[in-house]
Amino acid sequence: MAKATAAGTRRRAAKVDTTAPSSDPDYGHRVRIRMYRQGIGDAFLLSFHTGDTPAHILIDCGVLTGTRDAKAWVQHIAEDVAQASAGHLHAIVGTHPHWDHLSGFYDARAQFEALAHIDEVWLAWSENPQDPEGREQTRRRELLLDGARMALAQLAAASDAATRRRAAAIADILAFHGPADALAASGARGTSAALEALRALVADPRYCEPGQVLTPAWLPGVRVYVLGPPRDQKLLGKTLGKTGSEMYGLGGDSGFFVALKHRQLSAASDQAAAQFEATCPFDTRLCWAKADAQSSPLLKPALERYDDPKADWRTIEDDWLLSAEQLALQLDNVINNLSLVLAFELIDSGEVLLFSADAQIGNWLSWQQLAFKAEREGVAVTAEDLLARTVFYKVGHHGSHNGTLMQGGLEAMTHPALVAALSVDQQFANTSKDWDMPQATLYQALLEKTAGRLLRADGTGPGATDAGAVHPNAGAWEAFCQRVTVDPSTPSRYVDYFVP
Repeated sequence: MAKATAAGTRRRAAKVDTTAPSSDPDYGHRVRIRMYRQGIGDAFLLSFHTGDTPAHILIDCGVLTGTRDAKAWVQHIAEDVAQASAGHLHAIVGTHPHWDHLSGFYDARAQFEALAHIDEVWLAWSENPQDPEGREQTRRRELLLDGARMALAQLAAASDAATRRRAAAIADILAFHGPADALAASGARGTSAALEALRALVADPRYCEPGQVLTPAWLPGVRVYVLGPPRDQKLLGKTLGKTGSEMYGLGGDSGFFVALKHRQLSAASDQAAAQFEATCPFDTRLCWAKADAQSSPLLKPALERYDDPKADWRTIEDDWLLSAEQLALQLDNVINNLSLVLAFELIDSGEVLLFSADAQIGNWLSWQQLAFKAEREGVAVTAEDLLARTVFYKVGHHGSHNGTLMQGGLEAMTHPALVAALSVDQQFANTSKDWDMPQATLYQALLEKTAGRLLRADGTGPGATDAGAVHPNAGAWEAFCQRVTVDPSTPSRYVDYFVP
């Protein structure tokens, strides 16, 4: 158990209502998986009954900016977690720094601090402030995010409606990094603030490395395999486009954002100046500040011609700024590829619960290179083996086109009892954001692989499943339905799936 902290002292002093029933009274199963129904966002509470006492692990707690009653939702989730765990979380997993996965640790921090016990916090190696590569990942994403928001502010003020519409699309992508304006007023920094609130819940967070096998004493009968994120920079930057093509990561394209940030510095250091020189798209000897150009006898005529409204087709300001759209997408993809991916193996049966967060193709592909120091029936455990034994799959990135790998991914999940869970609000994604979630081809493949055993956060019916799915085996479908319960509250807050 982690050493006591100031937050921990407050937790022990606070009162948490854990007297209400947890809907898990008789433990006639090994695991209860609770998927919360907040919309575009992840929060999964795993309650293991593999030992003498239950062990509870919370994986993420967040909801996308713009979701109705977002703050109230994560506070309700935190309250339910306290009740269902009797105030004792053995571990909290923060998979990656996106607001729809971490916002609860900021917006419901009082509720989390009031828990009686939080033993461990698990984060990816990339969030370790003592890790040089982790620090570089953090520095790069904060630099790029600052630049993207600066570009967005200029685009949003553009005179033409088409440019403002592009700005709105970029703002939707940046919503995964938190409500910047609201948090800036309090000195916070979006997902960085949420990550720090999570990190502060224990004295010493655990930073997980790919290839590790975790066997906590409080989790008997279970092995936890760390699959991702990889340390290979090429794989971290490898994402899947809608057509199945591969794209590079941020790379040298980040120079535009570096230049934007440089312009905001009142007194640039020699190091910042050198960085600007290295990344500026033009030779810096040809770059003039507008104010300087206006006062130059040589440059003022050229500036007047450039600013002539009749020749505005020659200007490049908006063209530069609109590159923020592509780069915001790439930034989003790379952060998703930093997802901490965990596979929970029930040792007695060999069945596996796979939580891939928002991992994209580079993260998925990296698993094939792992060698775990564990054996099953005398044979070394591999990622291929874990996928073949997967009986529960948390669908990646809300069912987006590049959140689930096909070959070596979903197609490798061959267990006949496979169940999938999809944390999505399709109406919000499709109509409010114009996002293809869930992507149609992937969704159909999920239905086929699971024989319709697909739980949805926005699902209807007694099992919160797809009402239109075909169930070829009536007996198997009936057995599945008996392992699913839905919170009867209005609105319904969670769906429970019980692993027998």
